Amino acid sequence: KIKNNKPKKNSRYHQGYVPQRFCTKLFQSVKGEPIIYRSGLELQFIQFCENNPKILRWASEPIKIPYFNRIRNKTQNYYPDYIIENNEGVRCIVEVKPYNQTVKPDATDSGWLKENWVKNTDKWLAAKEFANKNNMKFIIVTEKFFL
Repeated sequence: KIKNNKPKKNSRYHQGYVPQRFCTKLFQSVKGEPIIYRSGLELQFIQFCENNPKILRWASEPIKIPYFNRIRNKTQNYYPDYIIENNEGVRCIVEVKPYNQTVKPDATDSGWLKENWVKNTDKWLAAKEFANKNNMKFIIVTEKFFL
């Protein structure tokens, strides 16, 4: 389970837990589970959800979506960062990523970025299919969302 992957203290990303007492809009089904943010951008998104009157409910890493990883040539599990529900009843699967990880790398980019691009596009295709089958939307949020 993804919630067993605790935030890393020595990560290059700002990671940690948000106390549930600060989260008033959680889906009932995830109350009591840890609320983990795995980057400063994810923490910013949590604050956005809590402060936006159009967001009724949200959850962090609440679902598992199987996807085929072309690099490893096997099926793995993808845990999208969030699910939100707005005041019109629309539910969205939300992935939070730095912008540079959401655009196709060019020949001069690092091998890590190229490999992550393939893995992410595999995950996002599976998430879009899952969303379509479950009357949801799939969106990717980057730092540009907050500008």
